[in-house]
Amino acid sequence: MMSRNLTVDNSFDSSNSFMYNESDSSDVLSNQEFDNFISSDYFGESQGMHLKSYSARVLDWDEYKVKTEWLINREEAKYQVRSFPIQMFENTSFLKHGQLLKVFISVKRGEMKLKFEDGTKLISKTDFSNEQVLTGLKSNLFNFK
Repeated sequence: MMSRNLTVDNSFDSSNSFMYNESDSSDVLSNQEFDNFISSDYFGESQGMHLKSYSARVLDWDEYKVKTEWLINREEAKYQVRSFPIQMFENTSFLKHGQLLKVFISVKRGEMKLKFEDGTKLISKTDFSNEQVLTGLKSNLFNFK
């Protein structure tokens, strides 16, 4: 089993580039897949160029932000945790632990747009493990009284 490489991006201005990269091609939807799963009003309102699609899932949230885990590269098992303002998820059904999301990134002059869509039918459940951290943990490191 390949180990997971997890990094954290705390801002939109990180060194991570959003430009298309051949090594990440497995995460980009083909034109046919893209046309099948994007609502027709997306193109009308965005007027931007679609750059990349990512698979993601909701990890946790509070009253200010939503923490998500993004699949950056499937072959290398690279994941990244990214946080977004809670307002991006208002009036959606996406605030569920483990909710799968498809994230579409488009750009136009002076603007970058992220669009979150329900990824339940778009993302393989095997892309994200269901690890339950500290569940059934038996360790001699801690002596709880």
